[in-house]
Amino acid sequence: MVSRKVVLDTSVFIAGIIGHGASKEILMMILDCNLKIVLSREIIIEYVKVLSYPRIAKRLKKFYVLSIISALYKKAVLVTPGKHIKLCRDPDDDKFIEAAFEAKAVLISFDDDILSLRNNENVLQVNNQKILILTPSEFLKLYKSKQI
Repeated sequence: MVSRKVVLDTSVFIAGIIGHGASKEILMMILDCNLKIVLSREIIIEYVKVLSYPRIAKRLKKFYVLSIISALYKKAVLVTPGKHIKLCRDPDDDKFIEAAFEAKAVLISFDDDILSLRNNENVLQVNNQKILILTPSEFLKLYKSKQI
């Protein structure tokens, strides 16, 4: 069985707060302690930073999102990546791969820069370690079929 630890890229985190689909379901699974979220200092900083983006700020109350980040932090597996990974076209996305690598977690993303790194089996090979990279709906499908 694959790890039940997950790294959520920022787009999945925000979609989980705003939306009603797979991202929301995953966020609720974390808050209900059915999954462990993996966070690093860099990921938390980015989650907070996006709250100031105009298209996000007008849709969400900052206090509400900060309270969710606080709740996630209390339930998180906190990592300080020891390996700097430089694989993404967008270097800002490498922090998610580093956290997934460090915690041996599944990386859940909508980001094409991250998704493009996976092979036909949805895996990114980093050294001798495989990182499973899935969209939220792909993750839920495997989770519900007990493959994760």
